[in-house]
Amino acid sequence: MSTAIPSSAPATYRCACCGGDRKAGEHLARERMYGDDISFRYAECADCGTLQLLDPPADMGWYYREPYISWQEVPAYVDQRLSAFSRLLRGWRFADRLGRFNPVGRIARHAFGEPEFPFPLTWFEHSKAGPGARIFDFGCGSARVLKYLRYNGYRHLHGHDRYMRKQTSLPGLELTAEIPSRLAAQCDLVMAHHSLEHLDRPFEGVQELKRLLKPGATLLIRVPVAQSHAWRQYGTSWVQLDAPRHQVLPSEQGMRRMLERAGLSLTRVDYDSSAFQFVGSEQYLLDIPLFDPQRSFVAGHNPDLFSAKQRADWAQLAQRLNEQGDGDQACFYARLS
Repeated sequence: MSTAIPSSAPATYRCACCGGDRKAGEHLARERMYGDDISFRYAECADCGTLQLLDPPADMGWYYREPYISWQEVPAYVDQRLSAFSRLLRGWRFADRLGRFNPVGRIARHAFGEPEFPFPLTWFEHSKAGPGARIFDFGCGSARVLKYLRYNGYRHLHGHDRYMRKQTSLPGLELTAEIPSRLAAQCDLVMAHHSLEHLDRPFEGVQELKRLLKPGATLLIRVPVAQSHAWRQYGTSWVQLDAPRHQVLPSEQGMRRMLERAGLSLTRVDYDSSAFQFVGSEQYLLDIPLFDPQRSFVAGHNPDLFSAKQRADWAQLAQRLNEQGDGDQACFYARLS
């Protein structure tokens, strides 16, 4: 789907990912999550295909108001305080689940079942970050990932979000609106789950996250991927374009070049898109905002908008696209060069 518009008047342009100075064109994208009906211009890099917001709003905070997805809370029992022994036992069980054989953890798995963790274990298998690792989550929102890690015995967890509502310090978990300077070169795993695309200068963000890595540590970045099948099919109706919150959407090539510029070596790329790329985008084609209180399928108010067969077909297509490296989001693993 072509969404190109005539380029604006000549102005200094520099791709936030690869550093290139040539635009392939511009695209006009509407704010669709809340249905504010305000349009924003995006440039497409001629060198790497990255999409970049050209006219950010003066008050970006307005576009993160309730019910923004990142502020969803964990169940109350996950947020509870645990005894030191319970945390230790849960950590042994989680470590054994990650393939780090622990006899007590193995017994705990048989006695109490597998750890409750609604996120991919591959993040910690590939990064080799067990319960004793120091983990930093950049742009953590309500810290759902960190809170589930704490619930499973992780002991050194730190989260940052510039829109953090309140700073929190619990046994094993610290949440702040600033990045603590004392964490420099102290972290075994630094994560950025769908947060880097919210920055207007992601290269500087990657450099800041690199500063937190200890030798041999892993930087894990998950982002929507420009130039994917969903972008080619839906253009500015692609749900993960998400104007204006997503300020820079890198292509895979853009991510590779940005990490290389930052002195990092890319070690692995896993595409992990889902049927959401189709469900959300098709809903936008019907001109239904993501959080529409009556008509939104995504928000749970209109369950009959898409049939079970449509959703199943989209889930299968998403899986195929991931296998082909053409899904609309991916997980990038990098280490110090």
